[in-house]
Amino acid sequence: MGKSSFVLALGAVAGVLAAPVAEPVPVTDLVKRAQSVNYNQNYIASGANVQYSPNQNAGSFSVNWNTNGDFVVGLGYQT
Repeated sequence: MGKSSFVLALGAVAGVLAAPVAEPVPVTDLVKRAQSVNYNQNYIASGANVQYSPNQNAGSFSVNWNTNGDFVVGLGYQT
């Protein structure tokens, strides 16, 4: 590695280290969200072999698939 390449790489690393860091999410917001899962995503393309079992009250789900077809499933929070 040449001297100019090393200086350029060092400058890039310094820029990343100096980048601002996002503020942490308050714990109270996380607790509220954990108590109120309110969105069930269930898109399964026609002909796709997907078994999706949501448990919205527990905030969990299971999914089994054997397909090349499209599917998007899960639980979350509606804004």
